[in-house]
Amino acid sequence: MQAALVAMAQQGNGDAATTLLVQLRPGLIRLARWVAVAADLAWPDAIDEVRAVFFETLYRHPLERRPHSIAANLLLDTRQRVIRSHRRTSQRVGLAAIGPQPPSGSEVGAGGDVDPISRLLVTQVLRAGLDQLPGSDESRALTATIAYRAWVLDQSRSDIARDLGINPEVVTSRLHRLKTNIAQQKSA
Repeated sequence: MQAALVAMAQQGNGDAATTLLVQLRPGLIRLARWVAVAADLAWPDAIDEVRAVFFETLYRHPLERRPHSIAANLLLDTRQRVIRSHRRTSQRVGLAAIGPQPPSGSEVGAGGDVDPISRLLVTQVLRAGLDQLPGSDESRALTATIAYRAWVLDQSRSDIARDLGINPEVVTSRLHRLKTNIAQQKSA
């Protein structure tokens, strides 16, 4: 079905392109969250950018060369194009950069901004979890970078490990330790 929709979209059928956009909406929204944070864009601007890159990717998709796993290929290709265009952003973040994800629905206030209380709560929970970690400030900063990239930017653990020059097991263990500390903070 998706192969037929791609073929129809590439022949100029806007309804087919819109149908694919709706089908892949959850993955595209995750990507828009990353764009909003990485490029410091307003939420509507991030959505517009991802939508534009998705349609460009859709119209260029080589259907005869890649006829299988169309949804996964479209999402992956869109993500790679967006990430390449924003690769100029810093690979490491400080503890001050830890903040909430862009709005997902219920946290949006009347003006379209993230509710300040939600922003404060997310920042407090992450900071409390980071402050309870053993080790040096550099170690906690590395964990903050890993958590930010994994939980806010939705990057894969293998990509994070490769970019930071560490083992993927280190990424997994640091995220697990931080998640455990956050859970303990909540229950206390």
